[in-house]
Amino acid sequence: MKVISKLAVLGAALAVSATLTYATTVTYSTVGSFSGGAGVDSANQVVFGTGANTLTLVFNPQFGASVDADPTTNASAGFLQAIVTGKGATASGDFSLTIDQTVPGVASGNVSGVLTGKISHNGSTAILDFTTTTLDLDGILYTIQEPAGGIELVPPTTLDGEESIQMSITAPTPEPSSLLLLGSGLLGLALLTFKTGLFSHA
Repeated sequence: MKVISKLAVLGAALAVSATLTYATTVTYSTVGSFSGGAGVDSANQVVFGTGANTLTLVFNPQFGASVDADPTTNASAGFLQAIVTGKGATASGDFSLTIDQTVPGVASGNVSGVLTGKISHNGSTAILDFTTTTLDLDGILYTIQEPAGGIELVPPTTLDGEESIQMSITAPTPEPSSLLLLGSGLLGLALLTFKTGLFSHA
């Protein structure tokens, strides 16, 4: 009975250890920057148009977001907000999204897109079209969830002009050979423990 109890405890500990090994917590932050427009007020804000007719695009980032990417999860990279005065204006230039990952490994990279179209107080034809939608950071894959044709930006009368940039985060899965090696090791350890128990009670 003592041998069986030892095996049960050992099996439970190894099962928990294996679970912790393959659970993948990902922690990240984002930064957005613009080029083009009449002026950039800050790193995350740009103004298009002149005089009384302007369009301001503001990127609201993520700070220290944590998700369980085992094996994949939906997540937000932040959101763009359109602020309009007068008749609005036409967006242009590039938008760069930087992702800074701190867990499980420290890494950073960016994807960029092109802004086109006009936004007024109650109408929009504006599009953000990413030229690259995937980013690999230390084995963690980030994929922008962009429909065909790009992400459609909304006017201030719709959701206060806010449009989320969604993405999926995928962690690498263990290779079959790794799982086989782990299984063989666990089996060998269990047999060794069993034999040791038998001899100690002989």
